[in-house]
Amino acid sequence: MKNIFLIITIFCLIVFPAIGFTEVGTAEEGTARAKELANVSPLDVSGSVVKVIFGLLLVVVAIFASAWFFRRFGSVSSVPSDSLKIIGGLNIGNREKLMLVQVGEKQILIGVTSTNIQTLHVLEESVPVSSTVSVGDSFSAKLNQAVKQWKAK
Repeated sequence: MKNIFLIITIFCLIVFPAIGFTEVGTAEEGTARAKELANVSPLDVSGSVVKVIFGLLLVVVAIFASAWFFRRFGSVSSVPSDSLKIIGGLNIGNREKLMLVQVGEKQILIGVTSTNIQTLHVLEESVPVSSTVSVGDSFSAKLNQAVKQWKAK
């Protein structure tokens, strides 16, 4: 995964700066070019605006292409599973949490920090819970539900 980020970074460092560069000339050529640019009317600036817009569109396309690539070929699966559920959690610090996770029929209490996840206890008896939040409750499902409710109004 790190290799892909490295490849994309190198690609961006090579390709994107090359879009706007022109040849560097002598001081006299630079002075002549500066005088030329001083006499440019505001309507002649449209070429620069087109270059900026094209560059921004290129960056946005690169971001979406990277997102598609990582979603398509990434190693992390986003498939919801009924056998894995987060039952609850409790913040005990800035970056520390206690979480109760149900894996199949077992409930496991885990400690989550910014650098580590550790099993604290495997519960012998399941804790009765009125409602659980499963991994499958994604943002897109909630957004679709909100849009449907909005359209119904």
